[in-house]
Parts: sequence; structure tokens; C-alpha cells
Amino acid sequence: SFNAAATGRNVRFEFVIRAKQGLPPNKVKEWLDATRAEIIPKVCAQNADNPAFDRGLSYTFSYSNTYGEKLGDIFIDKTTCKNLGL
Repeated sequence: SFNAAATGRNVRFEFVIRAKQGLPPNKVKEWLDATRAEIIPKVCAQNADNPAFDRGLSYTFSYSNTYGEKLGDIFIDKTTCKNLGL
């Protein structure tokens, strides 16, 4: 499932995904790193000419599983893109 909400200049996308309960932290990190590598370049490209992004717009992609376990957050703002050379 999916939910989106805006607080100030941050748009938060909340995803509930089907994942096993009690995944080991290294598996969660591996998945989150792969997800981050896929999402960040796309968000940076889509916001390259967005004046709101220059003025502080940011995004948070939040993931949890159907058991209510937090899998992690991915925060993206203009600084994130600059630090990655995007």
C-alpha cells in the first residue's frame, strides 16, 4: 500500500511492502541500499529544473512491511543530489 503526505517542504511517501517478518539487518540494509540507488537518480533528474527543489523541497520515501516493522527511510533533497554529482 501507499500513502503520501506533505509537511512543510517535505513530501513523504509511505510504502507498506510484502517482506518477511524479522529480516536480518544486513538484508534490510542491502535492500534499502539497492532501492536508494534506484530512486535517488530518478528524483534528482525529475527535479533538476524544479525551482521548489532549489528552495528547499525534499522527499522522504519511508518503507515498512505488512507486519509493521520499519525497513528504513530514504531522504532526498538538493544537497543529496549535489553530493552524488547528480
